[in-house]
Amino acid sequence: MTESEGGLKLLVLLVRYGPFWICSTLVFVTAALGNFAAYLAHKTSAGGGEAWHYDINKVTYAAIMFYGYVGVIPLGLYFLLKYLGVTSGLVQLWCLYGYSLFVFIPASVNHLPPESFNLHVLLLSLCILPLNEKLLMHMKYSSIG
Repeated sequence: MTESEGGLKLLVLLVRYGPFWICSTLVFVTAALGNFAAYLAHKTSAGGGEAWHYDINKVTYAAIMFYGYVGVIPLGLYFLLKYLGVTSGLVQLWCLYGYSLFVFIPASVNHLPPESFNLHVLLLSLCILPLNEKLLMHMKYSSIG
């Protein structure tokens, strides 16, 4: 095995772990930010003098939701495609659905700013970043050919 073949096999293994880590990150980010939002709502409400309690069940609900989405939907799609005679790999579908959740990591932070101006600036920056990337890629490839 050459060095480039070994590097390629390592890259393929790392790509397959990505959906697991993205889902794990989403589970803890959404649970933590959900509890933080509940804490802020409790502190700003009239009953702010009472003791606040976190909800550990948010981690369980988020894990069921995200891992269920990445595990069950591609599995169902795989069997549907197999029934229709379309060739598709199950691992590729899992990676496709897992990596598609990456967008929700920065979007989950979207709801933290209390003022609407900060929220609009954050939303605008999240929209502009992918457009800049597409523009740069277009400029790069148009200058080559």
